[in-house]
Amino acid sequence: GFEALDLRGLHQPLLDLLGVRYAVVRPATAVDRESWRLVQRGRVAAPLALRGRTPGQFEYWILENRTALPRAFVVGDVRILRTGEDASHALTELDPRRTVLVAKDLLGAGPRSDFQPASILEYRANRVTVEVTLQRPGYLVLTDTWYPGWTAEDNGQAAALLPANLVCRAVPLGPGHHVVVFRYGWSGYLGGMILSALALVFAIRVMIRQKRISKTA
Repeated sequence: GFEALDLRGLHQPLLDLLGVRYAVVRPATAVDRESWRLVQRGRVAAPLALRGRTPGQFEYWILENRTALPRAFVVGDVRILRTGEDASHALTELDPRRTVLVAKDLLGAGPRSDFQPASILEYRANRVTVEVTLQRPGYLVLTDTWYPGWTAEDNGQAAALLPANLVCRAVPLGPGHHVVVFRYGWSGYLGGMILSALALVFAIRVMIRQKRISKTA
């Protein structure tokens, strides 16, 4: 699919939302110049080659997406995903700089925050710390993948964590300064797994015992 990449055929707001910042394309690829700019030209090194091409004869361009969103940001408007609605279609109609797609709006009525980047203070595999100061309520969106087991804290207190834009995470925030910690922990899941394993072992032992009883009867 390398040579078939056509940036004009891709949905630019989704590329921006997912933080796609660079694309490698063949020379003279037509692009939206308001979103993409050429940052480097090159040629595949001699030891490497695409199938069916002579080594060292394949040229490429590296384009930068100038409209890519940061990894963490705040928006105020919400789009409620209705039960049974085509979620992927709803997402393609979304402007991620203004609106976040969620199943439920946890912020009260009134003016909401405009788009605002947030600062990532710490980024580890199981812990992400984000800082932001808001004048009005909004949703802090972290474009990392939503997955069960993640929790959030806002200024040291437990905070609601929502699936957002199908694949991201969002935390509703009020006005003021916030240090939000996204944390991944296996404690609850590990306990459930242990209990399930013990129940399975118990069930197997009961089955074996019943089988032995039936043989001796």
